[in-house]
Amino acid sequence: MVFSIQLKSLLASFYLHSGLFKHRLKKFAKGQFLILMYHRVLPKKLVTPYIEDGMYVTPESFEMQIGFLKKHFNFMHVSRINDKNFVQLLDESDKPICFLTFDDGWYDFYEYAFPILVKYNVPALIFLTTGYINTNNWFWTDKLASLMDNSIHSALPENSIKEDSVSLLVKEIINLMGSSGSKLDQAIKILKKQKPVQIEEVLEQLSEIIMIKPRLKGRSFLRWDEVEKMKNSNLVEFGSHTHMHKLLDKLDEKELIFELTESKNILLNRSLISDKNILFCYPNGNYNTKIITKVQETGYQLAFTTKHSWQSKNLKAFELNRVAIHNDVTYSKSLFAGRILGLF
Repeated sequence: MVFSIQLKSLLASFYLHSGLFKHRLKKFAKGQFLILMYHRVLPKKLVTPYIEDGMYVTPESFEMQIGFLKKHFNFMHVSRINDKNFVQLLDESDKPICFLTFDDGWYDFYEYAFPILVKYNVPALIFLTTGYINTNNWFWTDKLASLMDNSIHSALPENSIKEDSVSLLVKEIINLMGSSGSKLDQAIKILKKQKPVQIEEVLEQLSEIIMIKPRLKGRSFLRWDEVEKMKNSNLVEFGSHTHMHKLLDKLDEKELIFELTESKNILLNRSLISDKNILFCYPNGNYNTKIITKVQETGYQLAFTTKHSWQSKNLKAFELNRVAIHNDVTYSKSLFAGRILGLF
């Protein structure tokens, strides 16, 4: 059953203020712990119609969430999950345990999230897409968003779309219906089923048809000096999110191994990780048995998914669950509490 945001808010508020939240939280905490998954922390003024709802929280929401979590949870560095005595740590904790993870390595983490973590003395881990750090490059999803934003202002030439497989994908994207955000969500779902080379061909053809290049200014991702500064704070840890954020189940074996080893080696060479505690996160949550085997063989000790659930202490080391946090369903204290409890 799909609840409107108003109904979700009412239900969550009832749980939070009736005592049911504490009761259910205590029940959840028996043999389980919570890993939260964030992406971006962006002020509302910087959120364009083509930034997906599931990609950000505002700094105000994030600070509220950290304050709420500190009241009800104990925080640990994510790397502690790999400790031999981790289960004992869970059992001895006077509150449920919570871990914070951030995917991709966006610059806005440094600008808006890191100061809040320092203020509250809360640890977190960033899964870095190493090929984008220290560059002005953007993910293909951002390029697509820019092109789609410009395509609504551009008349398409007659007979501009051919009938080959890539062109049909372009045609499907151009003809999508709905709001800006809805069309982007649909387009991304369509392209995530394609191989990286096909995605690039679609973007190139879309750009040619509307006769506009993606208009992306500045940088989106962290610089290495910012990464180093956060490492020196002893609050922020780092893991691998591959080198170029390619969906691993769309790659051949050679490409897969490169994505895994290149990112790992860069992090090791920069002394950002220990060879005894190398953590990995699957881009888009895409993985299978073959990918798990290659992640293990490459030397990683833990891997994190996008499966939406608390994590049992009887964990599968390469299939760790996380609860995704984004602004549209967690902007109030009660909604955030409801999200944590799995109400929606």
